[in-house]
Amino acid sequence: MKEVNEAVMKEYLQRVYNSILSHPDIMALGEGIAQLLVHQAQSIVLMHRAVENVQHRLHKSQEEVKDRLCNIHPVLSRIGPWLRSRLRTAEYKFSQENQWSAHEEALALCNSQKLYQTVYFLNRDLAFMKDREPALLRELRKDKTPTRSFLWPTQIWLPTNWIVRRNFQGDSEIVSTVLSNQATSITTPRSDPSQPVFLVEKEIVRTTTTRWPLWRIFNYFHRTWCWTWNAMFFFGIVLPWCAQ
Repeated sequence: MKEVNEAVMKEYLQRVYNSILSHPDIMALGEGIAQLLVHQAQSIVLMHRAVENVQHRLHKSQEEVKDRLCNIHPVLSRIGPWLRSRLRTAEYKFSQENQWSAHEEALALCNSQKLYQTVYFLNRDLAFMKDREPALLRELRKDKTPTRSFLWPTQIWLPTNWIVRRNFQGDSEIVSTVLSNQATSITTPRSDPSQPVFLVEKEIVRTTTTRWPLWRIFNYFHRTWCWTWNAMFFFGIVLPWCAQ
């Protein structure tokens, strides 16, 4: 049955390849484009076949392990969780031992069909995963991303200390803060991209994360400072001025 399906698929693919090679619209794109598309299609088919072959070997290996466990442990093999645990262990072992099998088999199939461009890229991919990827993972493993981050905003009391940023065409820079006695006539943000936009920050935001040890103690000090400073600002400046 498998041989019949393969023969039918081979005949179907051959007709598809012939249609691509003789299609006038594809031929109008340029010389060699049709052949390149055929090679690409053949490469994809062969890579899928390589993956299917590895999956077939995995399934066969699982069946052999299951039969062996049933013969050696006729009682324990009737316990579903125990049997599934042993099969998962066998599957993991098979995956570790055959982690490059799909690439290697795809290389062999593409070589047999003289798809040298695909062979080149598969070789590059395989070399990267074998040599470069482990080294990069070891380097990137040191750069840990914190699970949580905490922001602690504190008010800037004096307007002369406010932070003004000038944004223009994707660039941002801090400019000196200048207080004017005259109110500006601009009441809405500028929509003209040829004009810069100025943004004012009236708070200083400090950040703590869970990346470092004793982060709860740091959070305690930051929280105490932030709440005390903002409470003094509200009750000492905002509330008296608003009450006048």
